[in-house]
Amino acid sequence: MIKESYRVLRPGGRLGIADVGTGSTVAEWLNGFVARNNPLGHDGRFFDSGEFTSWFKDAGFTTVREFEAEFVWRFRNIAQMVDYCRTMFWLKKATRAEVRYGLESILGVESDSKGARLRWSLTYAFGER
Repeated sequence: MIKESYRVLRPGGRLGIADVGTGSTVAEWLNGFVARNNPLGHDGRFFDSGEFTSWFKDAGFTTVREFEAEFVWRFRNIAQMVDYCRTMFWLKKATRAEVRYGLESILGVESDSKGARLRWSLTYAFGER
């Protein structure tokens, strides 16, 4: 896919990709908690540090940047966060209390009078032709 993207981009064109990094808490959440609690399971293949950079350079991209970025998902409250994640990840085998515990213990949750925040991270890579 990266080689084909390079081929169809005009000079100066850019490609950006984001996905889960190997060994991250997000990888643990997806291939652990989600795998156990989603009726279809989850067996994600995640990306090692430097892997995107290698692929971009092999494809011919000259300017390549790769980095991990952390950010938060914001919710009105814990209940909304739990219901959203339970639906998004189709966690039919887990109770709301189990989902909350999984989110808090694996990903990290903060809450106060302003709402609830769930930590998330992705590995980003950008290349320019």
